[in-house]
Parts: sequence; structure tokens; C-alpha cells
Amino acid sequence: FPALIWAAFRFGPPGATLSVAVTACVAIGETAHDVGPFFEQPIDQATLSIQLYIWVAALTTLFLSGVMCERERSSGELAEARTTEGARAVEERRRIARDLHDSVSQALFSTALHARTAQRALAQEGGGPSGVGTALAAIADATRTAQREMRALIYELHRDPVHDGLVAALTRHAAGAQAAGGLPIDVRGPEARLPLSERAETQLFAIGKEALANVQKHSGASAAQVSVEAQQDQVVVEIHDDGRGFDTVAGHPGHYGLESMRSRAAEIGGWIAITSDPGAGTLVRVCVPTNGKGNGASAG
Repeated sequence: FPALIWAAFRFGPPGATLSVAVTACVAIGETAHDVGPFFEQPIDQATLSIQLYIWVAALTTLFLSGVMCERERSSGELAEARTTEGARAVEERRRIARDLHDSVSQALFSTALHARTAQRALAQEGGGPSGVGTALAAIADATRTAQREMRALIYELHRDPVHDGLVAALTRHAAGAQAAGGLPIDVRGPEARLPLSERAETQLFAIGKEALANVQKHSGASAAQVSVEAQQDQVVVEIHDDGRGFDTVAGHPGHYGLESMRSRAAEIGGWIAITSDPGAGTLVRVCVPTNGKGNGASAG
């Protein structure tokens, strides 16, 4: 039976069928030559014993081979479904990018145009510095900022941000943030691709972006560092800053960035730890197993 079970697991239904046939022939041949466990019985009992043995061996082996075949078929369907889901997600991102370009982006452009027109009209009427002029200038600046962010978002939606790896994507994001007047961000990590799925890299990239956005908006830091390390059984991403820090135990109503990062880490079987104290900076550490398994726990 160990040999039959091995054949069922290793070769599937064809190998299992051949193994049962060989086993049946050997059992019948040994009994006919007065050897084996059945030859000492009367002929009628020996015949029934051989038939029972062959039936049990065949049913057991073919059942196991059928289970293995069904498992392989399910695995193939799951892989195909994931591929189809990824393709649909890419198409959905492109559709959203088109809709944003055709609606929100055009609306922002019109707003900026109207603000400039109003500023020119105010200047032609001889209006000096006033509250209206200041408000128009603020509206124009805010609109230009929104346009830049919208163009960046549309570009990211059109293109997979981690198409060339997590480290490269984080490096590009850090360079763009610094070029836009943000704080210096040092990104370090292996040049080779990480042993992670594209979905896991995408979620880690989103976590890194959220953590860096929090650093720029709330920490008052002068610099930040991002490190990516591929260990034996997991990938570790750390985002550290030298800002004012915060109390991780206290609640932060209205701010969903931390909860978003935790949920993203849990979705890919990882966990996240946030270490911070007032005046001592913040360290965000994300660990994701390379084998695709994990308990999804989060720590803070």
C-alpha cells in the first residue's frame, strides 16, 4: 500500500491505474505459483481473498489519485482566476484614470483658468492688494497643486507602480516627493527582485507611500529613511524618521492612515509594528512572509 499510495500522489490516475494492474498481476501470479499470503487457503477462499485485496487496493489508490487530480485542477483554476483578476484590476485602473482625466482633471483646469481670468480682471480694474486678490491667488495655487497630484495619480493608475520592483518604485516615489519640495528620503534595498508576488509588492508600496505621507504631513522631520531587506523567510520594510513622534497608544480620530496600513499588511499575510515616542521619531516596520503564509496579526 505505501507504494500504491506513492504512485497515486506522484503520477495521478494514469500511474495509479498502472500500479493497481501490476499489483493485481503479481498477486495472481504468486498465488498461482504457490507463494504469497493466499496460496495456503482453499481455491475458492484464495480467489475471494485475491479479489477482495485487488478491490481494496484499486479503490484506495484510485480514490487518492482522484483527490490529487482534483486538487491540481483546483490549483490551476485558482491560478487562472488570480491572473484574470489581475488583468481586470489593471483594466479597472485604466478606466478610472480615463474617467479622472475626463472629469476631475478637466474641472481643475477650468478652475485654474477662471482663477487666472479673475486675477487679470481684478488687475485691469486697478484693484490693489486686497482680500479678494489674496483669495484668488490661494485658489490658483491650490488648484495647481491639485493638478500636479491628479496628473501623478493618473500616471500611476495607467502604469503598475511596481512593474520593475518594490525598491525601484519606492525610489521613484521618494525622488518625486523630494523634487516637489518634500523632505530628503533615503531608500535602500536589494537591486534584485524580491521573492514576493506582485500583489504583495503593490500592497507594500502603498504602505510605504502612506507612511511617508504621514511623515511629511505630521512629523516635522528633517529626513526619512526607507530600508527593504529580503531575509530567509520574510521581507522586511522599515520607514524611519527623525520627527516629533507621537503616542501610539492614544487614538487618532479622523486619521485612517495607520489602520489602512495595518489592513494592507494583513491582506498579504504580514504584520506591522509602529514604534514611536513624543520627540523621538517614528519607526514603521512591516514584515511579509515570502511563502505567502502568515497570521495577519498586527502590532503597534
